[in-house]
Amino acid sequence: MKKISSLDDHLGYWLRCLSNFVSESFAKRLEKHDITVAQWVVMRSLYGKGDLTLNEAARIVGIDASSLSRMAERMVHKGLINRNTDPIDRRAVKL
Repeated sequence: MKKISSLDDHLGYWLRCLSNFVSESFAKRLEKHDITVAQWVVMRSLYGKGDLTLNEAARIVGIDASSLSRMAERMVHKGLINRNTDPIDRRAVKL
C-alpha cells in the first residue's frame, strides 16, 4: 500500500504558505496608510501608464468597470486619485 505523504513534503504547500505570508504582510503595511491591496494595484497601474479611462484601468487591473468605478469613488474621497471627464470623449472617465 502506498504511503500518503505529509503536506510538509510538498513544495507547492510551502510556496502557498510563503505567498500567504507575503500577501498578509503587504496588506498590513498598506493598511497603515488606509490603502487596500486592490487600491494599491489601481494606483500602481495608473503610475505606470499615466491617465487611463475607467474601462482601460479595469481591463489592466482585471476587475469589471462597475467595481472599479465604486473603488475609484472611494479613492477620490481619500485623495488618492483624480477622476475627470475625458475632454475629447465626454462619455469616458479618466483616472
